[in-house]
Amino acid sequence: MQLKLKELIAIDTEQAWLQFLPEDEQEAWPQDEEYGYEAANWNAYLNRLCLNAFGTWIKEYLELPEKLEVWPNEKEFFKLWELVNGTAIQLGETRIVLIPSEAVEIEEFYVQQEWIDIPSWVADYYILMQINPENKWLRILGYATHKMLKQDGKYNKNTHSYCLERDDLIEDINIMWMAREFCPHEQVNIEPIPKLSLPQVKDLLKQVNRPLWCSPRLTIKEFKQWGGILAEQHFREELYHYLSPEVVPALAITSNMASNKLVNLRQWLQRSFEAGWQPIEEILGSGGANLAFAFRSGQTFRKPTPNNPATIHPVTEFLRPEHDEETRLKTADFLVQVDPNNSEAIATLIDLLHTSQSGWLRLKAAENLGRISVSNTEAIDALTTILHSSQDDDLRWQAALSLGRIDPSNPAGGVDRGRLIDLGMQVAGHPVALIIDIRPESDGEVGVFLRVCPTRGQTHLPPNLELIVMDESGEVVDQAQARSADNWIQLQFSVELGDRFSIKVALGDASYTQNFVA
Repeated sequence: MQLKLKELIAIDTEQAWLQFLPEDEQEAWPQDEEYGYEAANWNAYLNRLCLNAFGTWIKEYLELPEKLEVWPNEKEFFKLWELVNGTAIQLGETRIVLIPSEAVEIEEFYVQQEWIDIPSWVADYYILMQINPENKWLRILGYATHKMLKQDGKYNKNTHSYCLERDDLIEDINIMWMAREFCPHEQVNIEPIPKLSLPQVKDLLKQVNRPLWCSPRLTIKEFKQWGGILAEQHFREELYHYLSPEVVPALAITSNMASNKLVNLRQWLQRSFEAGWQPIEEILGSGGANLAFAFRSGQTFRKPTPNNPATIHPVTEFLRPEHDEETRLKTADFLVQVDPNNSEAIATLIDLLHTSQSGWLRLKAAENLGRISVSNTEAIDALTTILHSSQDDDLRWQAALSLGRIDPSNPAGGVDRGRLIDLGMQVAGHPVALIIDIRPESDGEVGVFLRVCPTRGQTHLPPNLELIVMDESGEVVDQAQARSADNWIQLQFSVELGDRFSIKVALGDASYTQNFVA
């Protein structure tokens, strides 16, 4: 049952709840072809709703002497939503960045690196705003300072973002209004971004995929180069022009979309990947590995929350054999996140992998061994043993993928990669993710495991979405179709060296096709 806004406010009186009306939604939705791809339309929609609601709230409930202004200016700020999530506003000398999230359960606060490490973009405060478009409300969950994110935030080099636990945020927004009078600037010094020349910028833009399915921010892998483009207004204009619908036509839901570039899976096994194929953590967020595991096992797993996570030694007591297996597993999961070299946690995972009678626990233990530091010989030996001895194909898949992460040169190691697929308004602005796992097989073939799953806080795929595998001649070899309330669809098969095939994701008249060679 969905609670109404008044009921939610009655339950949680500590945080600010904001409401928007149907006319606010209509005003916030981008104009036709305003952005070069549909996911940017949705990002702009969420950010504009947050900006408008926050601005109205300030005007009605706060008596601030300064006028709220958007950054960098009225003509440009909306263009940034094609590139990043967040809206910068200026109140006098104080800069605030509003970060919307439509996730139902928010445990962490993610701020993209652009807002933290580009000197001209840096803000004093960053506000996390939970938004529920379906029920037309927003909630201010708290804020962090630049100093908190830069010094205490966990940096993710794959997603170019900083992360704080939600519990670390300052929930009372009134403290921010008072603090800005006494400590108007909550920024720390950061390294300058190297200057780029126009020829360098034009050359870098050639790395951006066209047409676009999602933000190009991770296409240019070196953040300082990407930051160098965004730091200068005239270079940003070059980027806007490159991404504009006139240059990159908006995705048409009535025509098929296809990538003509042939993806070589054998090169993936050599850790060489085509642009656009990213680690699943970049596609699904920080919980990507756990979510991928849940898709295979059909179960979910929640990270434990010890009373004092900073005190590691008492937590290790829960690794002892007298505790139940799930407690030991959760404790080991927590410890390897804190310290990927924790020998007691690794030993526990190896023990559970070999001795547990629960297939699900063994799967999770194998998955967690893929998150420890590379080159751990005991873990490598344990995963290799599972690959050669287990009759559980799901477990062998996970062992291969984890082995590929901690021993990248191992010939038995597997690889997983994914990409966002935007099917336009057919999925209401929510791209789906195509995840591909591959592993070498003993007969020289390559095993392929395909999944399509929802993203951007969605829990179900749209009904009738199809995942199709075709041979070189275009004949359908296998296919799966999402039913009502399906969390994912998947297919599994093997291919021989040199085989060519295609993968198609389709919904109604919209589709995406990618060609592969083994």
